[in-house]
Amino acid sequence: MRLLQSGRHDRSFYQQMWQTIVATGSWQGEIWNRRKNGDLYLARLDISAVHNDKGETDKYIGMFADITRIKQAHEMEHLAHHDALTGLPNRLLLLSNLEQSIKRRSAMEPWVP
Repeated sequence: MRLLQSGRHDRSFYQQMWQTIVATGSWQGEIWNRRKNGDLYLARLDISAVHNDKGETDKYIGMFADITRIKQAHEMEHLAHHDALTGLPNRLLLLSNLEQSIKRRSAMEPWVP
């Protein structure tokens, strides 16, 4: 399927995708796609088989959603809360989790001196 070929996925990726569609009738996942101008972008792709009255696959319907900005935002959030070298949580994440725990605890049981 040339429409989906961005050059970032190998032949086995597409073979596996179509094996799943044939076996289950659908496939969902993230895929690199290419715009008309040649730029790459990350997309959420859902493909479903459409059946005719006899139950045979008549056609396939696919829906794309560009998720590049969502992924970038997640990466920025991860970088803000994790050490860039080790990937371990940093102090900012520790403080955030601690604040949330204190708030949950305070909401459950009022403090009595």
